[in-house]
Amino acid sequence: DGSSFAKLVLGNFMIPAAFILTTWRIISSLAEEWESKLKITLNIMGLSNLNYYISILLTELIYVIILSLMIVVILRYRNALSDENVFGFGISLVLFGISMTSFCMLISVFSSSKVSTYIGTLICFGFMFIEINKFGSLDSLLE
Repeated sequence: DGSSFAKLVLGNFMIPAAFILTTWRIISSLAEEWESKLKITLNIMGLSNLNYYISILLTELIYVIILSLMIVVILRYRNALSDENVFGFGISLVLFGISMTSFCMLISVFSSSKVSTYIGTLICFGFMFIEINKFGSLDSLLE
């Protein structure tokens, strides 16, 4: 059946891949900013650390909202998501993206940019697929 195949591919591959690529991008950009001493430069210019962190969170929030909206639209268009689940699933994806941003901010300060990017992405990949396998697949979550 084409619908069950779409649920399998979209649920078990697309969503984790989208957030793993997002994790890769966030950690690498944060680690590069950390290595270039951007936060120290902003402190010298008179801005507080709060401004730096709020700018990162707002930038990533916009990116996560767009990514979550695209995933929800694709899942809804492919009939892998029912009408009742659209809003709740979208909010869940946005909250997951915000938590991933916090995770990336934590991981990015531990080592150089390449090492922290690899380690953070592998940790994200491992936890994401452990959760998927715990439920059997994301099909049960999408129904």
